[in-house]
Amino acid sequence: MQHIFIINPNAGRYNFQKISRSITKICNKYHLQFIIIKTQYAHHAIAIAQNYDNKDNIIYAIGGDGSAYDIINGIKYATFSILPFGTGNDFYRMIAPRVSNSEYMIEQTILGNTINIDYGKCNDHYFLNTTTIGIDAKVNDIVCTLLKKTIIPKPLLYFIAAIMAIINPESYKAHIILDDKIIDKQCLLIAIMNGKYYGNGVSPVKSVNMLDGYFDICIIDKIPSYKLAWYLPMYFLGKIDNVPYVHKYKAKSIKISTNKQIISQSDGESFYANSFDINNLHKAIKYQLPTYNHFYKKNNIL
Repeated sequence: MQHIFIINPNAGRYNFQKISRSITKICNKYHLQFIIIKTQYAHHAIAIAQNYDNKDNIIYAIGGDGSAYDIINGIKYATFSILPFGTGNDFYRMIAPRVSNSEYMIEQTILGNTINIDYGKCNDHYFLNTTTIGIDAKVNDIVCTLLKKTIIPKPLLYFIAAIMAIINPESYKAHIILDDKIIDKQCLLIAIMNGKYYGNGVSPVKSVNMLDGYFDICIIDKIPSYKLAWYLPMYFLGKIDNVPYVHKYKAKSIKISTNKQIISQSDGESFYANSFDINNLHKAIKYQLPTYNHFYKKNNIL
């Protein structure tokens, strides 16, 4: 077994030279074969992962959700894992608590166990957490744009971006097929959840299970402008159980067509489309859990 560590030096605010030294120390301690590779440009991790994609390799994403997104879009056979040194790490929140001792975290991840989990495919790309269509994707795009120009903390940026999106909301007509169920409506947002969190902690659906083969889907109708400033923050805070404009479903396969090109995002990567073919790939990716994970208990495996 060979351990491939792909480092995004632009993720988070960590000393990646120190992380590399810790990886080297731990791998030498256990006499492991390993390679540490630093990405050189945006989405470089996809090409790196493709180069090392075989069943005898474990590929670690060292960074945030963007690093994880790149790697799952570059592998089919390798085992995958995350060392959460990014600013958000929304996917990792479902897997295990973040610990302050980075060397301990690295070691216990290398020594962990492998489990098969679900992930999603949207058109021509894959995702771990979510694909969303509409206003929250606009919020994500604003945040990603502002991050390049400011040192404002990310949580505050999300608040600023949400206010900007509320000022000029854009709804769209959607024809939605959830397995065999057909829905036609004017939407503000459609969220297809495989993971529980996205957008730096947004968690609209609490019952997500990455082992059941289903997506949890949250559809928000067009909301009158004078009510939007009240209801949209409730969505971002995960308090949507009694909101009249919100509808929740489960499905394995989702097809959506819209009346215009809509800003969308998968795991923080923005794109525009008016047709979406989204499928749950049940237990199709191997994930290396750290020894201190809370994933088993939360998903009723043990």
